[in-house]
Amino acid sequence: MTGDVLDTIVEAETPEGIMLQLRPAGLASRFCAFSLDLLIRLSLLYAVAIAAVVMGGIGVAIWFILIFALEWL
Repeated sequence: MTGDVLDTIVEAETPEGIMLQLRPAGLASRFCAFSLDLLIRLSLLYAVAIAAVVMGGIGVAIWFILIFALEWL
């Protein structure tokens, strides 16, 4: 019994009819991308939170709009 090598190539055809052969990202690269994304989002939220404290009522409104934009858009 021979072990077959796991094929990790994914083929996709574009609307123009071009076949692309892509290799999905592994666990480590996905973790690094997620960590970087989380760091950027938290840094932005922290900076706006400090500005919201200084600006008062309108700052809270901007804070809520930013939270919505970062989580849903």
